[in-house]
Amino acid sequence: HYYLSLEVDLEKCQAWLDGYNAVADPEQRMLINAPLMCAIAQALHQRQGFNGFYGKAGFVASEAVHLGVAIALRGQGLVTPAIVDAQALSPTQMMQRLKSLVERAKYGGLKQSEFQGATATLSSIGDRGVDQVFGVIFPPQVALIGIGKLNLKPVVETGEDGSPQVAVHARVNISLAADHRVSDGYSGTRLLNDIDKRLQKPEAL
Repeated sequence: HYYLSLEVDLEKCQAWLDGYNAVADPEQRMLINAPLMCAIAQALHQRQGFNGFYGKAGFVASEAVHLGVAIALRGQGLVTPAIVDAQALSPTQMMQRLKSLVERAKYGGLKQSEFQGATATLSSIGDRGVDQVFGVIFPPQVALIGIGKLNLKPVVETGEDGSPQVAVHARVNISLAADHRVSDGYSGTRLLNDIDKRLQKPEAL
């Protein structure tokens, strides 16, 4: 394992999400995790060395991102079913898939096929109050992305008159646990920066 993390500004993403939810039907409203997962899946699809399996023949990249989602079961441990072809989903589609997985994981109904074939895993436990996640890769996968708690933090901006001003932005820590046999810190940094750039243009997700 090696570990990297990046604090990402979600102000634009949150504003876009608030605008969407303001006019959406209640059953169509989204949580911030939906655009986050889209950005992660698209970046994993774009960057080699983080999406696939490491076996006896070495690393084999996957053409599609089957994003494993760590879901905690009350008193029953953890399951990681996969969202298939996650790189091709819009935020609304991602939210629907995520809701379905969580509901079926808690009340039964997950398919056996959903427990197989995840090419990378996402662990989001920020709702438990932690700022940063240091994950452990699920072999034979080679990467795990962690999402920490969304925090409101002061940020220095340039005002209309050019002077510095302090504003409060929503920010989140996104971490990467990756396999050093396949990637390195430089490529890991590019992956995290790619996720960041996608979240600055949420309408393009």
